[in-house]
Amino acid sequence: MWWLFKAFGFSNIAVLDGGFPEWKKAGFPIENAAPYNDNKGSFKASLQPNYMKFFDDIKTASEHKTHTIIDARSSDRFNCKVPEPREGLRRGTIPNSVNLPFTNLLEHGTFKSKKEIAKAFYMLAEPDEAIIFSCGSGITACVLALGAELSGYKNISVYDGSWTEYGTLTSGNMEQPKTWTKDELLAYILIYVSHSDLNESRKETAYILSRVDKNVYQRVYEQFEKDNDYQSIQNIIEAVNTHDYYRNDLADLFADIKLLAFATVVIMRWKRLYIQI
Repeated sequence: MWWLFKAFGFSNIAVLDGGFPEWKKAGFPIENAAPYNDNKGSFKASLQPNYMKFFDDIKTASEHKTHTIIDARSSDRFNCKVPEPREGLRRGTIPNSVNLPFTNLLEHGTFKSKKEIAKAFYMLAEPDEAIIFSCGSGITACVLALGAELSGYKNISVYDGSWTEYGTLTSGNMEQPKTWTKDELLAYILIYVSHSDLNESRKETAYILSRVDKNVYQRVYEQFEKDNDYQSIQNIIEAVNTHDYYRNDLADLFADIKLLAFATVVIMRWKRLYIQI
């Protein structure tokens, strides 16, 4: 509600830290009030465009790195380790986004100290940077937006559609590696490496399916079948660079490849690819 009021031009708004549970815990009075039926107020909404970002905005910000995109979901959801809670929504991550779970700002249902909150943001973005907050469906992103405002950040906005919209609208677009999710990239790399001897064994297939959803595997495999070896390498390079794997996840990728128990020649092939990346 805080963010909605701000987005529609109502600035005289505050948030009760901890909400109704903290109010009751403090022993303040409560009542079972009837619905408000009094006179309407005089407030007239005026959309503040800088507070909102939409799908086209997030695509531009992701591709051209004009903003720092911060995802409020849990690290497991961000890294595609668990399914999305919304039925039918694929796992994934907006390219060029970073993760700050909204729970990292909270302790026992209330905000941590301003110093602790500011430290969490300073590790990801400078105070003068433009930031877009995202999450699963635009709710917990507002928790990060509030924390950022408390920390002195001014150029902040929320992508209301968040992963629910982005993941739906970009589903199946395998011809553009820069739009791949980390799940799709992982599947493509593992399929590529498993075909070093021109065959993918049942054991290798089973392992890949243990790491990614079956629908992701099938979608990625169809694209892999269309690509020649050069195209595969270029696709991986583009997707890895998009997700900034230099900083975050190369160790995890190597771990997955090793767990496939490939022959030495296959590991050497991946190492040659890594050098090109």
